[in-house]
Amino acid sequence: MVMKIRLEWFDKLTENLEADEYSTDVEEDSILKALDLHNELQIYAGGFNILPSWITLLQPHFQHVIAPNLYDYQISFHYQGTWPPPPKKTRKES
Repeated sequence: MVMKIRLEWFDKLTENLEADEYSTDVEEDSILKALDLHNELQIYAGGFNILPSWITLLQPHFQHVIAPNLYDYQISFHYQGTWPPPPKKTRKES
């Protein structure tokens, strides 16, 4: 499945949202596995604080340069396609 990632950055002092940007299209399975979120049950239900180890994985998908010394960051995931997504096939069904 294809989805977009929404990157939001917040002022470190005021915690106000400075801006946001949507990623290029990404394949759900590959990015969720890379971020170790593939077992997260409610991936589309909220935002996640960006961990330092995620920056190199996420940066190629955005024009904004992720600068954790300047801003606090969150990402959220947005499904691209009909909703709800079809159920994932188990290995037995494949």
